[in-house]
Amino acid sequence: MFGKLIRKIRKVLSWGIYKSIPEDDLLERQRYKLFFTFSITCFLLCFAESFHAMSFDTGNNILGAGLQTFAAIFLVNYTWLQRHKQLRISYMVCLATAFACVHLFNYYYGGIRNAGNFYYLFMIIATVILLGNKQGWIMLGLSVINMVYFYFISDNPELVSNVLAANPSDLNQDFLFSTVMAVIAIAALSNSLGSSKNIVIEKIRESQEILAIKNKELQKLSLVASKTDSAVIITNSNFEINWVNDAFQRLSGYELSEIAGKSSQDLLHGTATDFATIQFMHQRLNAKETFVGELEQYHKNGSTFWSQVSITPIVDPAGEIVEFITLQDDITERKIAENKIRDYLKDLEKQTKNWMNLHMWFHMI
Repeated sequence: MFGKLIRKIRKVLSWGIYKSIPEDDLLERQRYKLFFTFSITCFLLCFAESFHAMSFDTGNNILGAGLQTFAAIFLVNYTWLQRHKQLRISYMVCLATAFACVHLFNYYYGGIRNAGNFYYLFMIIATVILLGNKQGWIMLGLSVINMVYFYFISDNPELVSNVLAANPSDLNQDFLFSTVMAVIAIAALSNSLGSSKNIVIEKIRESQEILAIKNKELQKLSLVASKTDSAVIITNSNFEINWVNDAFQRLSGYELSEIAGKSSQDLLHGTATDFATIQFMHQRLNAKETFVGELEQYHKNGSTFWSQVSITPIVDPAGEIVEFITLQDDITERKIAENKIRDYLKDLEKQTKNWMNLHMWFHMI
């Protein structure tokens, strides 16, 4: 049982949620770090101060019990986040609890004279970082309303007391403690903001370097594609042309400016194009597989040419086809030679058959 508890504590403190945030989501990772620091700090402060509050003669134990309740909320809010994984909800609960904590302090620590009012500044900045500017303005408004409220009731002993007034040393310690904690909190926030800025800048530099490398690679690929002897066609998923190289222009007679956005199949295919091969091509491409075959296609001037065609589908991360890259090599001369050989063989077979029939006729005579 004890071992299981230890493993759960380790899992919570291992920042499981933090590890689940994508590495490229730098802002959310920085927000989570701030949330973690804010939650643990508030928990420790409330828990420690609750025992200190119990030593004061307040006539009741509301302050101590309230601080222990807030300490429990900070702890439960952080640990329960590991289950529901709703970061924004946990951020709001954490900030609302911190605001309520300072509000409770003011009733027992002198109202508007409470040095802990410095913490409102910390909460406003934290709200801007965790939830955004709009929520930051809301926290600012609530803080101002809260301080104005205590300004008017601070001299009413039925509502506000100062448990530190009886002992000047306690009052001095409270001012010192609150001032130091406020300075530390602001320094921590400044460090968080600076760290976030540096991380973002470093990420931008890395992205720029990667982009520069990719641009060089694309330039090389573009140079290769534009200068290769093979015709290259890049189309969208509907076979509408986005780009062709010079070799395609030489092969088909079409320039990019006159065919951009048009269907490559409408331009190149016709009655001489084998329909069965086209059907097989679409079967392969619909299955997201490369098609390789031979097609008789049409030149801009209406003449036909034969090409060895290779079409490769390009898919996005979701597995959907976004582009087709087509390579074509002119094999017209080869096909003409093959046709001549085929015709010659047919002729030879016909002549051989005629010669054999003549030979048999002579034997019969």
